[in-house]
Amino acid sequence: MGFDCLACTACCLFLEVRVLPADEVPPELRRLTASGAVMRRAEDGACIALDRSTGRCRIYEQRPAACREFRVGSAGCLDAIAWMEGRRERPQSEG
Repeated sequence: MGFDCLACTACCLFLEVRVLPADEVPPELRRLTASGAVMRRAEDGACIALDRSTGRCRIYEQRPAACREFRVGSAGCLDAIAWMEGRRERPQSEG
């Protein structure tokens, strides 16, 4: 199976991204939960850094480690695609 991330963006729509203290994510794009910082989400649930018109990350050079280390075709990737295709529910996010 081939993957075209720019045509998909499922991970940016589906996954809650943890922000580590060492990540250089601008503070206004983070929100605090009981277990630490995560990326904020837009009203439609997408990562706040996703540019919906281009399918690209607006903070690509400063993206969190979780995004830099995310692997195309991984279990998380396939879960996100399954959610987009209506084959699974979105996990509940924290506070």
